[in-house]
Amino acid sequence: MQIQDYKFKNVQIEVLLNINQLQPKQVEVQLSYKDSSEQIYKIINNSIIMNKQEDQWITNYKAVFEFHKYQSYRLDVSVDDNISIGSIQFQLGELIQNGTQVKTNNHFTIKLVTTLLQKGTLLFQHWAAENLLNTDGIFNKSDPFLQFYQWDDDQWNLVYVTEYIQDNLNPTWVPFTIDLGLLNFYDEYKNFKIECWDHSKKNPPRHKYIGSIELSYHDIMLSPSKKFALINPEHKNCGHLKLLSCQIKQEQNFYSWIQNKQIQTLIFMEFSQSSMYMHVKSHNQLNIFQQFLIIIGSILIQYNKLNTASLYGFGGKINYQNQELQFLLFYIDQFLNFNLIKWDSIDLSRLFKMPQIN
Repeated sequence: MQIQDYKFKNVQIEVLLNINQLQPKQVEVQLSYKDSSEQIYKIINNSIIMNKQEDQWITNYKAVFEFHKYQSYRLDVSVDDNISIGSIQFQLGELIQNGTQVKTNNHFTIKLVTTLLQKGTLLFQHWAAENLLNTDGIFNKSDPFLQFYQWDDDQWNLVYVTEYIQDNLNPTWVPFTIDLGLLNFYDEYKNFKIECWDHSKKNPPRHKYIGSIELSYHDIMLSPSKKFALINPEHKNCGHLKLLSCQIKQEQNFYSWIQNKQIQTLIFMEFSQSSMYMHVKSHNQLNIFQQFLIIIGSILIQYNKLNTASLYGFGGKINYQNQELQFLLFYIDQFLNFNLIKWDSIDLSRLFKMPQIN
């Protein structure tokens, strides 16, 4: 698997459930999902059994947060013999922005809490190896490189690959950094995996396995020597990895920046004569400007607690008889009907704040 082929889970959602009146022996939630390109929810997991702690039922799951999508989730709650007691819906972007949300219905109250799993805590690492297994025969030596994997509770995912060192059984790789959340979701006891391979220049490549090790950040900190034996079921001794240096650095990334931030939405629309054909109203399909407003507006509105946007037009003149104004009136009516954006003003003189372009 190539690193870029996989979308890493970067947010954890904790679900805290209080049930009114009922006293069930078991509670389960089923998760469904759709994004801005989908019309219906699709089930993405089997039912998750919740754990009871005092008067609450608790569970959590990891998800992939993508800023550029409108990501909607639905949680269906059932008790005992799969008896449904309702469902709730929420938008992941809005939840990320707020940090917590509370949803209620007649039977239960759900509190959702998000935790970022990639927030700029970088682990600086400098690795070397000693006495590696030679897989290239007596006339050559292995060309070793390392692959780092995270365990996301479902599968191992490749998160980083080092360069290969040619003809060297005692290599030292270039230092690098990985977001600690990408390695272990900020759980110092959670194992990640390092695999050591002999690089192949063939096309397609046929890398040869040298050995691997599973360890946690806690294991690294407890080890006096920072030296770890590689394991290969087919070879008794395949060498050691040694951590020459390790340091944690703090850097704010986009995910941590967007949390608890408000995005002010300003939309600028062209009404010049040359663009009129793109404003044409059709009963069969939305025009280009309408499609743009629906796609962009549905994403940005998640990060705007006021649920408002400002619309500015340019290239037209304020004339109650001209065609540009009729198109503008149509846009306002269209989006009030969609309930997508509540315009902070529909004062037409305020909409044309840009310099006039004839």
